[in-house]
Amino acid sequence: MKITLWLFLITLIGCGTRTEVLNQNDFSEKSFITLNFTDQQEFKLDSVNISSFCFSPLEVNHIWAFCNYDGTYDLNLETGLWKKIEEPLGSLIHWVKPNDIYKDSINQDLFWMNRNGLGLGLYNKLSGKSRVFSEVNYVSSILFDTSDIWFGTHLGVFRYNRDNDRMQVVENT
Repeated sequence: MKITLWLFLITLIGCGTRTEVLNQNDFSEKSFITLNFTDQQEFKLDSVNISSFCFSPLEVNHIWAFCNYDGTYDLNLETGLWKKIEEPLGSLIHWVKPNDIYKDSINQDLFWMNRNGLGLGLYNKLSGKSRVFSEVNYVSSILFDTSDIWFGTHLGVFRYNRDNDRMQVVENT
């Protein structure tokens, strides 16, 4: 069975999406992507509920499709093949939205995931290892510094020290 997925009128930006309202007669500057897939990947009931998608922050020519109840899938744009993203990264990005993924500006192999109530996820692309800081939730801002990473949350500020690999809450001074 050939599955054709049409993504119309969507502009992909970085690791986020933006939908634009269009004039029906003006398609000159609007982008769309047509992707044709073979039956390499079977989905339950031949359908997928994609809540959002973004370009993969880990690989070139890949798109991540975030499916609320069925995990996250990676689409290789060169081969057209879907692959479910498995552990350890799979559990970190489940229920995550594209703008909740932050690439560490100092250590390019580290990716931080705001898991909205399920802790702050950290994935190391080089080692393939992940971890969760369960005390850090609902991150609203991140500042990458050479020795520390600062996280603004609904409970205050947290600091991750790169040298001793520790996360701690910053007490009021």
